[in-house]
Amino acid sequence: MKLNKLTVLFVINLIVILPLFYLSFYTYPSSDDFSYGMESYKGFEGFIQTQVDFYNRWSSRYMATAFLITSPLSFGTDQYFGIYPIFYIILFYFANLRVLKDAGVENNRIRFLLNLSIISIYTLLQTSLVENYFWLAGSATYFLPSIVFIFYLSCLLRIYKHKSLLKNFFFGVFCIFIIGGCSELLIAFSGIITFFFMLAYFVENKKISRYYFLLTSWIACIVLFIALSPGNAARATIKEADLSLLDVFIMALRKILAINLRYLIFAFILFLLLFRVTELKIRLHKNLRNPLFIFLFYNALLFIGSFITIYKLTYYPPPRVENLLIFFSMIFVFILSYLFYETYNHRISKLQYFIIGTGVLAAYLFIPKNSFQIESNLQLIYSDIFSGKVRRYKEQLEARKELVKTCDECIVPPIKEEPKTILFKDITDDTKHYINISVSKHYKIKSIRANE
Repeated sequence: MKLNKLTVLFVINLIVILPLFYLSFYTYPSSDDFSYGMESYKGFEGFIQTQVDFYNRWSSRYMATAFLITSPLSFGTDQYFGIYPIFYIILFYFANLRVLKDAGVENNRIRFLLNLSIISIYTLLQTSLVENYFWLAGSATYFLPSIVFIFYLSCLLRIYKHKSLLKNFFFGVFCIFIIGGCSELLIAFSGIITFFFMLAYFVENKKISRYYFLLTSWIACIVLFIALSPGNAARATIKEADLSLLDVFIMALRKILAINLRYLIFAFILFLLLFRVTELKIRLHKNLRNPLFIFLFYNALLFIGSFITIYKLTYYPPPRVENLLIFFSMIFVFILSYLFYETYNHRISKLQYFIIGTGVLAAYLFIPKNSFQIESNLQLIYSDIFSGKVRRYKEQLEARKELVKTCDECIVPPIKEEPKTILFKDITDDTKHYINISVSKHYKIKSIRANE
């Protein structure tokens, strides 16, 4: 029986996505999850006071903080953390669905497969799966606002087309509230993109859209709220920048070059193959048909994001920040790839597509992924599952919980063969480490450490 190419695409997506749901059932809190989860609050009034405390001493990320201080840890349990990655993946699906409808993808089957494929491609390209899906402090701060940004883009597009103006305006206000409460970088990107929408609308209609103007003003208010946070100012002094501006400039250029060569070229080719398989037809506005402008625009934002992050951290962005930068850039690479497909598809034979696809697969599987992780994400996912690491991880954590019931100054075995997909950071051998202190509070013991 001859397999339909769309059926093959569906199976490939299942191979990538289904293990994520499986891994979710083995997800437990780690690292900063405990620090936030042990913040005490009582009722709504206490919740507000905790938010004020964080704003004054650590961070203005009120939405991420809200997720973290109301995690299951706050209610005395380390269970149910797998709900978060499942929720994020489903939310990601519906965000893509909304934008694909805006792009005029009417065929339900094609739209479904495109949606799954976008989730799969992003999963394959991430610099760190654990920091994007399974570590709550990372996912709430970076992945959640990235998803909400897709919803926000849809609002901007629909306002441009005069669709349900008030409804999309207020939904956009809500999206910005979430984005601004999670990621400083993404709220800045949102402001820049909203300004460009307002500019394009003005050029085309010879008047300023009050909706874009109000959204830009709302973003400015959120940015001001972030800039005035005493907590952000205090956190910035923890590690003073010891790089010259020239050093930061060069490092930022190297970072955007690495992101383009290591990740976005793969995204471009994978999208191209996806369009060939689905024979996709989408409606692109004339303002999105200049590939040079799109390429320069997203790279300019990549540079800004990298420059700011490197200056603040005095080093390259951590994987969770790179995940956000890759996610954001993929939106523009999707458009670039479609423009290429629309122009040159008739010149590329099936054999050439096959060779391109085989080459990309081989490169993805055998070229070391990055300095943080050698294996490809697909290799890592299936290695952790079929080697039994995730199952043994759960067994070791359950054994640890039984052990701490019998001690007050506890010394516990470290996690052996850590599953890299779902465990970010475990306790250390130092009882004064911030993770150890928070974990000891969770277990209501004096101290805890891992023996060497």
